[in-house]
Amino acid sequence: MRGAFDDRSIRRGIVVAEGAHLACQTWIEGTFVREFTQSPVGPLPPNGKRVVFDLMNIFRFDDRGRIVEEWVRTDHHSLLRQLSAAREGLQAGGQHRPECS
Repeated sequence: MRGAFDDRSIRRGIVVAEGAHLACQTWIEGTFVREFTQSPVGPLPPNGKRVVFDLMNIFRFDDRGRIVEEWVRTDHHSLLRQLSAAREGLQAGGQHRPECS
């Protein structure tokens, strides 16, 4: 991701903590200027547009305050629209892994 997007920034939204777990909204933004090789449908050419990755993160911390596990949920459909990937690409791309419900 770092290689494909310039002017990257990370913002956090709502943060909820309970016990050893912390959940938060995360937005990673950047300008899509080079090939993105890690998309859910395989490599995509740049479109020069500003892209916002919308994520939900859940972290689990150990007794010393270190992150020991992380779960991430991404809105792949929104991401692919912003990357100018055709909807057919999502269905045809063998690399797509459905998200858990």
